[in-house]
Amino acid sequence: MSPLPKPSWRLTALAAVSLNLSLATSAISPLLPTIRHDTGLSAADGGLLITIPLFCMGSLAPLAPRLARRFGAEHVITVGLAVLVASMLLRSAPGIAALFCGTLLLGASASGNVLMPGVIKRHFGQRSGPVIGLYSTAGLAGSVLGAGATVPLMRATGLSWRATLALWAVVTALALLIWLRRMNRNDSSDGTLPVPVLPELRNLFHDNLAWQVALYYGVQNLVYNGGAAWFPSLFVAHGVPQSDAGLLLAIVSLTGMIATFAVPVLA
Repeated sequence: MSPLPKPSWRLTALAAVSLNLSLATSAISPLLPTIRHDTGLSAADGGLLITIPLFCMGSLAPLAPRLARRFGAEHVITVGLAVLVASMLLRSAPGIAALFCGTLLLGASASGNVLMPGVIKRHFGQRSGPVIGLYSTAGLAGSVLGAGATVPLMRATGLSWRATLALWAVVTALALLIWLRRMNRNDSSDGTLPVPVLPELRNLFHDNLAWQVALYYGVQNLVYNGGAAWFPSLFVAHGVPQSDAGLLLAIVSLTGMIATFAVPVLA
């Protein structure tokens, strides 16, 4: 089989990265009732387990552009994917400490996803709208996969919830290999590229547009992630089987995929 052309490798790599970043965070939600029952975690502890990745991604995201300016955006994303694989394996290890430490590391590794839109614009230029749409849609596809397939996978294989979470690390490792394949192609434009210097953080506090964007993005994520975190537990509490609860959460993400792809293209 002939090798994929360069743009196809790039699109495949971008989609694989986006899918796995959301898969890693969404797979825990449908298993939360089982995890709480098995470990004795309270509802507050369960909420913390869901919140840690989001908090880390938000608080550590400003560090990603600084690292990208020094080491290159593509290399930062590569290290982030490698750490993501390690964090998924760590949170599957025995003990509550490993569960929380792995989740913390997972959130830190996923904070590099803020670099992807810049990488897309740099490589695709005027065609970046559809590619950003593909990247966002792949992220929702990862949420659909993690939410809808985790519990059925656990029951089909007869594995524990820990081993089931560890299985998803294999998919993320495959994404890492695809990303490395893209980086290793002989392409002079794929080297370490400069990242625009960001304004000082204190200047953003006086920028009305920055506040508007932050408020919009924050409310949007609060609505989606708040629901995604607790929908399966609420469904189970009302008598819905756990596997069906995960599928219902998957439908929430699935219905947004068309708009997610269409809006960047229209913009």
